[in-house]
Amino acid sequence: MPFVSPDPPDSKEPAGGPAANQFFIVGIGASAGGLEAISALLKRATIEGAAFVVVQHMAPTQKSMLTELLGRASTLQVVTAEDGALVKRNFVYVSPPNATLSLLNGSLHVLTPAAGMDRVHLPIDSFFTSLARDRGAQAIGVIMSGTGTDGTIGLAAIKASGGITFVQDPDTAKFDGMPRSALESGAADFSLSPEAIADEILNVSEHPYARPHSAVPDIEMHMGALALLIKNSFGIDLEHYKRNTIERRLQRRMAVQHLTSVADYIRLCQNDPKELAALHSDLLINVTAFFRDREPFDVLKTECLSRILEQKKDGDTVRIWVPGCASGEETYSIAICLLELLDESQRNIKVQLFGTDVDAEAVKQARRGSYLPNNRSRRLRRTPATFLPQGRRRPLPGVAPHSRHLRVLGTKPLPGCALFAARSRLLQERAHLPAADHAAKGDAHPALRPVDRRVSPAGNVGKRRRFV
Repeated sequence: MPFVSPDPPDSKEPAGGPAANQFFIVGIGASAGGLEAISALLKRATIEGAAFVVVQHMAPTQKSMLTELLGRASTLQVVTAEDGALVKRNFVYVSPPNATLSLLNGSLHVLTPAAGMDRVHLPIDSFFTSLARDRGAQAIGVIMSGTGTDGTIGLAAIKASGGITFVQDPDTAKFDGMPRSALESGAADFSLSPEAIADEILNVSEHPYARPHSAVPDIEMHMGALALLIKNSFGIDLEHYKRNTIERRLQRRMAVQHLTSVADYIRLCQNDPKELAALHSDLLINVTAFFRDREPFDVLKTECLSRILEQKKDGDTVRIWVPGCASGEETYSIAICLLELLDESQRNIKVQLFGTDVDAEAVKQARRGSYLPNNRSRRLRRTPATFLPQGRRRPLPGVAPHSRHLRVLGTKPLPGCALFAARSRLLQERAHLPAADHAAKGDAHPALRPVDRRVSPAGNVGKRRRFV
């Protein structure tokens, strides 16, 4: 049976129940100066049929009055989040102090960080990421006043899942660190005052995009024109992308622009190169993280990379290609796995990794190799020169990200590659695993040897011929 790569997160039905019972869940993250901003938003909010979850930085031992204070500002019912509580419409849930809040199958889960934990506590990133996974296109993220960078990674996850993202206008924030960090990352759809954010959330909630699985009525008539615009401007053929992904991303941009007609949206793209670039960016779905999905990387390290190294002699070179490398986290994660194996075996083998992506901005980030603390792995430590695997004194091997669009399916890999890791690309493209496996074999490249397992884009481990 052919393997069909799963739909990306934005196309899935939210996990909380049947589509008819779905509604937006608005995550609000704030730190210093956040009370005033959140109160202004909730006082203005007139959205019926949505829920709000507030994650505010607080001292872990401080008794919080936030629930009571926000209750005075909002006509909605404001309660402190409790473990296992099912999220309901027209409620505001406030995270308690010294807690990590997450959402799973429409229910809130409250965890207390372990004492003495050496990792930075990033409750906004944690909740926003879970909100993106659980709610998909019916997630809304809002970053408000605060210092630091918490929320930037989570906001990007919401946008990548098909949700809508807001940042408080830094000029209206008492502390602009968090809003500016999110804006500079490109994760925000809107930058507005708290009152304007409330108004825009209402607009989004009333757009046809808000209805789960809503179809774009006139898309068939205009798909050719849209595909031609994207291909002429960016060299990307939409024929290779999943139709459901295209429709949801198109709907998302139409909601942001307050449009309901595809014809009107295409006219906007023809006259506004920035909007066309925004649609192109949405289609790329550049969501990534260090060691995203633990199990696939465990299989990759123990059963694929270890076997590749066993077949090499000291002084040999291992070459790996990661198409769709985005901002580089997955590529560097593979490099770290290799270095850990080489350190354990005391082998002297050279490593070269090649990352390719059509997103030039993401590739710039990959080349810099510098990441927010929110997005670093525990297996990295910071040095003045570079990020190093824990306990290792020499830097990561040569990683060469390139802003190139190399068709993964239908062309052979870069010469001499021992591994072809295309998880991100298969998430986006209308691809069957046998086709990818045929391309990965690369008859002219005998270094591509079969292995006993592969890992699908969803991270499920199965007995197949190849890790992709």
